[in-house]
Amino acid sequence: MMEILPDFLILMLMFIGLGAICVGMNRHARQVFGILPSLGMRCLRIALGFVALMVSLVPAIDDYGTSIGVAVWIGYLAVIATMIGLVLTYYPRILRPAFPMALAGLLIAVLVSW
Repeated sequence: MMEILPDFLILMLMFIGLGAICVGMNRHARQVFGILPSLGMRCLRIALGFVALMVSLVPAIDDYGTSIGVAVWIGYLAVIATMIGLVLTYYPRILRPAFPMALAGLLIAVLVSW
């Protein structure tokens, strides 16, 4: 059970990060929210998305070591990017409730692993 937690933490951080970057773009923000947020909010989402992606690299390197951790991180990145791309294509409004659920999952993973 405990071996799954770092992977879950990596996946949740990646989902939050890539999702935030996506909704920071004009087109996807309009798809997900129905309106275009302000420029400051979009820039904040993009910045927080990149921070979440970089933070997701830490548990990968910590759990697997540097070389394999980066390879695992890139593999997970491809999986999450494909998943978000498919969601944005077929049902973009589901990302709105998915972010709070991902944050809750991230919080639970951090509390359990702590």
